[in-house]
Amino acid sequence: MGVLASVLPPSDVFVIFVDGVKEKEMIDVNEWQEITVDIPAGRHVIDFSYQYNLYNVDPLPPSPPNREGAVYIDDIVLAETASLSRTSIRIEDIFLGRSQSHTKTSGGTTSTRVPSGW
Repeated sequence: MGVLASVLPPSDVFVIFVDGVKEKEMIDVNEWQEITVDIPAGRHVIDFSYQYNLYNVDPLPPSPPNREGAVYIDDIVLAETASLSRTSIRIEDIFLGRSQSHTKTSGGTTSTRVPSGW
């Protein structure tokens, strides 16, 4: 999947959880990066989590001009392996940020949950 995580602590971070376990954390990524998360066969829950002011800093320090305070995710592919016989699934264009309206929000965390399973 391609990820641009224009976030910077203490203001914000981006974390990918699989079944509640942190698999990836990205900060200060200002160019698209290709990342991979290995997930074993079976049913799993994948959470893409944008966390704002995680450390409850008040007031937050000034942001650098290149920080957008947003995460862009593109071309998520749940691909089959040699032992699986089902077709790949592709999810495109997820945006996470403070103005996100298509996700559940709890406190300072914005998440998009993607169930997976073969």
